[in-house]
Formats: sequence, structure tokens, C-alpha cells
Amino acid sequence: MEKIKNCLDCGKPLTRSKTGFCLSCVGKGKRNAMYGRKHTDESIKKMCVAQSGKVISEEQKRKISKNHARLSGVNHPNFGKKASEETKQKMRQNRKGTQTGKLNNGWKGGKANCHGYMFVLQKDGSYKQEHRLIMENHIGRELSDDEIIHHINHIPTDNRIENLQIMTHQTHTKLHSKLRWNRKTHPTQSRLYN
Repeated sequence: MEKIKNCLDCGKPLTRSKTGFCLSCVGKGKRNAMYGRKHTDESIKKMCVAQSGKVISEEQKRKISKNHARLSGVNHPNFGKKASEETKQKMRQNRKGTQTGKLNNGWKGGKANCHGYMFVLQKDGSYKQEHRLIMENHIGRELSDDEIIHHINHIPTDNRIENLQIMTHQTHTKLHSKLRWNRKTHPTQSRLYN
């Protein structure tokens, strides 16, 4: 039997090896003992305890930094290469659903604040104003497009039912015109409507 002189994976010359792979390639992919398996919670805790308080020497830090620099920017194997449309489609499919809803790091419980008003995520993926949803639940029907929900205390995030009032566009506009007029003629009371 002929002795293997180069690594079967990267082609580097071997000093000694029973597997035919160098030390950096022997644990890659399916050759890795943990391939397709996961650590148990107990083993993860043990590894954390073993690594805690470990001090990395300056020499080791330099080696790590050198390795990172070796594979960044123009030195990265994929630098300047463009993925084919087929590859892009595969990547999209693999990512699909991994960053949506509760899985997203920025998840705030399905509520969003936009221009001072709270919006709630619906089952169809769209957002609806929270004060409209609260009023619809209270009156037991959907609001028409002409109906506006007015916040009595002028705080758009205060969506208590006792602070909400149904109005038409016309009535709502008249009310706010009157409030603006009151601010001009009674400046001492203007702080009530800000």
C-alpha cells in the first residue's frame, strides 16, 4: 500500500497521518465527530465553565487577528464573486422565516409606534392602528373609512376606551380647528392641548 504524502482535502504535505488528512482538515464536515449532532445542555454548561476566566495570551490574540485578516476583504475566497440567480434563490429559501416575527432580534411583541400612534400586527402580516382595533372590538363592528377615532386627551398612545371617541372626518377637522383657535386666543390654556 502506497503511503499518502499530501492531505486529501487541502493538498498540504503530511508529516504523519493515519487518516490521510492534515490536522486542520481532519475535523471538517462529516469527518467531525460532532457532525449532525448537538451538544447537550449539560455539556454546554461544562464547556462554559471550562472556558470562563481563561486568559488569552498576546501571541494567541495576534494569531487570531492574523487569521481573521487573512480571510477578510480582498483576501476572502468569495471577494468579487457574484452568486448566480439560482444560488441567490436557494439562499433566500434557506433564510425564509428565520428573521420574521418572534424570531427577529427587533421583535417588540407585534406592536410598532409610528408618528406617535400604536400599530398592531394582524394575522395577514399587515399593521392596523391600535385605537381603531379597540373601538371596533368595543362597538362590535368594523369602522368605515369615513370614521375617525379621536383621542380626547390628545395623547395618541393612550388607547383606553374612555379616551376614544368616534367622529367623522368633518367633525374631527372642526374640533381641531376650534382647538387651534382656542390656543391663539387663550394661550394660558394651550398647554392642555399639546
